[in-house]
This record gives sequence, C-alpha cells and structure tokens, in this order.
Amino acid sequence: MIKNSLIIFILTFTIIACKESSSETKLDESIEYYLNQPKVVFKKTIHYVDFDSVYYFYDNGLLFKKGKQFEENQKFGIWKLYDKDSDLREIREWFTIYGESQINRVWHLNKKGDTLAWRYQDSIYQQPEFINDTTSIRFTVYGL
Repeated sequence: MIKNSLIIFILTFTIIACKESSSETKLDESIEYYLNQPKVVFKKTIHYVDFDSVYYFYDNGLLFKKGKQFEENQKFGIWKLYDKDSDLREIREWFTIYGESQINRVWHLNKKGDTLAWRYQDSIYQQPEFINDTTSIRFTVYGL
C-alpha cells in the first residue's frame, strides 16, 4: 500500500514538474486598443520565456485569431481564425525556418466546421483591419 502511494506521488510530482517548464512561465502581457474605440481590445500579447501567445479581436470584442510567435511576425504552430460570429473558419499551420515564418498547411472551414476548398465568397474577414489577412495558399489541405 505504501509502495503504491509512493509511486503515485512520484508520478504526480513528475507530471506537475514537466508542465511548468521555463518556456511556459508567463513574464507579462501587453494590450493594444482600437484607436477609434479606446476601451475595445485589438491585440493582446502574453509574453513567455521562449515565445508569445497572440490574440487579435474584432471591434465587437470577439476573437479574430490566435496563435504563437517567437518574435514579432515569426509565427509558428497552429493559428486559428474565427468569423465575427465566433465560428472557427480557418486553421493555419506555420513553421519557422531559418528565422522566417513559412506557411505549411491551411484548412478552410464553413460555418458548420466542414473542410472546404477556398472560394472568393468564403473570404469572411470583412473588417478593414483583417480583410488582407490572407496567405499565398488558396487551397485546403484535406489530409494529414
């Protein structure tokens, strides 16, 4: 019984220690507001030791996109983009190669969350700050 308790304690301690790595230690955060709406958040950046988590918001206060970056504009990992109704509409996968962000894959989604091929009428980011947030990839990656 004591042996089992000791094993559980060691496993629990190990899991907790692994989750709190230095790269996940929050340093601080910064917030930018819309110029014409000084109480509405435009961009929130949470700074960690090794990267930043970045969140952009529509002028209605809902999330537009979120993802991670190493330095300003060095995106990496999965970035998710939402429409003004909070529906997930696009997923982008970024790699940083030789200090430059490179888009790897893009998935375009309809309001139901189904993957679809990109069409001009699916350009749903109709707010001036985000309308040009596009990639050179105009096709959906269907498989992994």
